[in-house]
Amino acid sequence: MKQIRNFNNSTILAVTSNLDLSNSLKDEFASAKQFTSVDNIIEALNLCEENKFDILIINANGEDLHNMLDELTENKNLAMKFIISDQNSNDDLAYSIYHDISGFFIMPIDAQNIKTSIIVAINRTKRADKVDLGEGFYYDLYRDRIYNKAGEPIDLTKLEFQLLKLLIEKSGTLVTYDMIHDHVWKNKKMSIFTMRNVVNKIRTKTYYGIFANASSQGYILG
Repeated sequence: MKQIRNFNNSTILAVTSNLDLSNSLKDEFASAKQFTSVDNIIEALNLCEENKFDILIINANGEDLHNMLDELTENKNLAMKFIISDQNSNDDLAYSIYHDISGFFIMPIDAQNIKTSIIVAINRTKRADKVDLGEGFYYDLYRDRIYNKAGEPIDLTKLEFQLLKLLIEKSGTLVTYDMIHDHVWKNKKMSIFTMRNVVNKIRTKTYYGIFANASSQGYILG
C-alpha cells in the first residue's frame, strides 16, 4: 500500500464563530505544522494576504460565505478550501463548487469526520505534483512550497519565493530582468544589485546551480 499523505506539514486556517467547533478542530489538527482559528472573515482575509495557508476551513453560509469566496478567488496563498455550512443550501453548494472548493460539509458534523475527509482530499490530488529542481530539491505544486531532499520546507522570503517560482513556471526559457521586475517586484523600484542579492540568497538556501546566469540578461532554471 502506498503511504498516506497527511496534514502534519500543513498550515491550516479555520474561520468560525462557533467556539465548540473551533476547539474541536484545534484538537483534531493538533499535529499540523500550524493551526490558526479566527472568528471573523475580515481577519481571515487579512491573514490570507500576509501568510501562506495550505488548508482553509470556512464555517459560513449565505452572503458571508459568498463574499469570502469572491475575495479569495485570486489569492495564491491557498491550496485547498473546505466549507462547513450551517444550512443545507443548494445556492451555497453551487457557489462553493464554482469557486473550486475541495470539500463541503453541513452542520452538525464532528471535527473527526472533517479531518478524515481532508486527508482523503489530500491523497486524491495528483501524485505528479512535484517539480524536480535538482540536488534533491523540489517544488510541491500542492503545497506551493520548495522542499529539500529530506522533505523539509525551505524558508524563503516572499521575494525569493516569487522569483524562484517565476523561474519554475518559465522552466527552460530565459527569464529576463524586465520579466522579473514586472512579475516579482510588480513594477516597483528594483535595482540589479537588489535582485542579485535575492538570487544569491536563494542559491545559499538551496544550491548555486539551481539556475544559471544568462549573460547579463536574466536567469534560466537548471
